[in-house]
Amino acid sequence: EIAAEIGDGVYELLDLIVARLPTGKGTPELTEEETAVAIVGRPNVGKSSLVNRLLREERVMVSEMPGTTRDTVDVLLHWHKRTFRIVDTAGMRRPGRVANAGQVESVSVVLAKRAMARADVAVVVIDASEGATDREAAIAGEAERSGCGIVLAVNKWDLVVDQIPTGKWV
Repeated sequence: EIAAEIGDGVYELLDLIVARLPTGKGTPELTEEETAVAIVGRPNVGKSSLVNRLLREERVMVSEMPGTTRDTVDVLLHWHKRTFRIVDTAGMRRPGRVANAGQVESVSVVLAKRAMARADVAVVVIDASEGATDREAAIAGEAERSGCGIVLAVNKWDLVVDQIPTGKWV
């Protein structure tokens, strides 16, 4: 349960990632001490808000307008004597919608897939108010095919917590 904008559950997520990480597969761009984490998901699920909250600063742009993030953005985070390369990615739309949106969006999706291929862990962010869809399953499938670990993070939990019967999700 994460509400990235207000900070609920964000640091607990990092602790869980650290506890479950195997030794990294490493890539030429990464040092041995870095763990690459790709933040992926559909547009406007809160990926950039999550990155900003993890960094404790407004490092990447956040907007309610879909398509604000078009390129991948790598930032370093130092947490519990470990270094994470956090990669904020553009929202990954359905292939049919990407084809109709133009070349910039197609490149954004390719860059997000490359980020997963370089990552040790992919955090698939889900909007709690919309729930998991076939698109999240497809994105998680891409991450699985790329060989990285997968963490499902449900963001914007604060928008729906009052609508869920007590004890059902805990």
